[in-house]
Amino acid sequence: MSPQNQVYSLDRQLLSTRTRHPNQRASFGFQANDLPPYNYLLPVADPMTLSYDLSLGEISAIQFSPTRLESTSLMLIHGQSLFLNKVMPDNSFDKLGDDFNYVFLVLSVLLVLVATKTAQTFVSKTRVNQLFA
Repeated sequence: MSPQNQVYSLDRQLLSTRTRHPNQRASFGFQANDLPPYNYLLPVADPMTLSYDLSLGEISAIQFSPTRLESTSLMLIHGQSLFLNKVMPDNSFDKLGDDFNYVFLVLSVLLVLVATKTAQTFVSKTRVNQLFA
């Protein structure tokens, strides 16, 4: 929550206890090297604003509800006003991108089906030939 009555999302890597002090060198111990160094100030950026540029007024509660997609939740903020937004903390890893090649997927599945049917026919003919040879 910000002074402008906006709701922010924080990256969970910023809150990890495995972050290292900025003066420490990277090590292979308990601390993770891929995490950002510890900083006592949490960064606030516009892409992390869940309420966009809206000022939500007095907020009495924030509720979350799961969806059928594993990476998405619904966030309902209520108080002086109602605000509903979908939240994807780890991005949308379980959704296909807009540039996904559906034609290639269908052709690949059809190719596998044709190859399976061809192999079944070949194996059955081979067995018949072995029985009568």
